Amino acid sequence: MLADLRRGHITGLIFSKLARLARNTRELLEFAEIFRAQNADMISLQETIDTSTPSGRLFFTMIAAMAQWEREEIADRVSASVVVRAKLGKRLGGPAPFGFEWKEKKLIQNPQESPIRKRVYELFLAHRRKGVVARMLSEAGYRTRAGAKWSDITVGRVLRCPSAKGVYYQNRTRQTGDWKWETKPESEWGEIKLDPIVSEELWNQCNQILEEQTKAHKRPGRKPVQLFAGLAFCACGHKMYVRSNSPCSTPGGDAKARS
Repeated sequence: MLADLRRGHITGLIFSKLARLARNTRELLEFAEIFRAQNADMISLQETIDTSTPSGRLFFTMIAAMAQWEREEIADRVSASVVVRAKLGKRLGGPAPFGFEWKEKKLIQNPQESPIRKRVYELFLAHRRKGVVARMLSEAGYRTRAGAKWSDITVGRVLRCPSAKGVYYQNRTRQTGDWKWETKPESEWGEIKLDPIVSEELWNQCNQILEEQTKAHKRPGRKPVQLFAGLAFCACGHKMYVRSNSPCSTPGGDAKARS
């Protein structure tokens, strides 16, 4: 539209209301400046605004500011109601956790998925490997809710979700960017009690294994003991170092530096 405007193909824009054109006052005023520079008019049907006149431009600015204020007020009220609905155990939207389904505004076990969910915990306790569990489930003909084969990532998510032991938390996280999430304060969480698929003991055993495996993969590396490690440079400009498997990497060894 803006390209056609600059080429002179548009002399005026008619729209239903300001909220359909832009989301804040700044954007609306920028649009107004662009149209004014091209000698084109903006006409809103609902607010009866015509920027071709001075009074219309003044009214346009005032209404734009009011529209932005109204949108922000609505957003604040909706955000506040989410916490209240979560604490009351009401549905906030989104899919039910695997093994459950929403029915008549209540979260109940899904007869097709709940046995698979239970099987995930039993297999993981026996084999202690997410990849092995995923392979065994797929080979047995089990599929995820989306109809795909199981993966170690999917198995991990299912294992960590506390809904299997009878508790489902709502409003726990919020999105902060593309594929980035953060945990909300615990005071904003909502809790729903469910009929458990597995015992709390089995759930705790599986998640303890997951925690131990996570810690094992995050062991800190051995700190270098060389006095000038990371500080000495070769004449060619590269850092000097001692190989970690070299006998010289232990205290008291004859240091043979390499670049």
